[in-house]
Amino acid sequence: MNARQYLGQLEALDSKIYADVELLKEKKIKITGGGAIRYDKDRVQTSLTDSKLERDVCEVVAFEEKVNERIKQYDQAKEKIIKQIKDLNVATYIDILFRVYVQYMSIKQCASDMGRSYSFIKDQHTEALKAFEQKYQPLKYLT
Repeated sequence: MNARQYLGQLEALDSKIYADVELLKEKKIKITGGGAIRYDKDRVQTSLTDSKLERDVCEVVAFEEKVNERIKQYDQAKEKIIKQIKDLNVATYIDILFRVYVQYMSIKQCASDMGRSYSFIKDQHTEALKAFEQKYQPLKYLT
């Protein structure tokens, strides 16, 4: 795994969490009244146990725990990556890698924010990735 792939894991984890959170919201809406109530028929609840609502709530709670665990993994991975970036001890490298891989900026946006040319930032980004790889080989998956 190269440095770009390693550092890019953070954004991938973030995207997975976002998708899971959206799915969780949908599941919660579904079980809290996503349908209309029919008043033209008598409804009788025959059992309080093993009801569909109970199963749905248990499923949502289990899924929410999974999402929370993924968020915890993301926070740990982000903390680790930030520490590794800061340990490079070259201010330009730190600034570029932080903006691109922690704040998810494009290199073009990074160049604009830093008041530097695109080609300079692109070259410095390449050098920063090389320095990162040299310092932290072998790079492995965070989760």
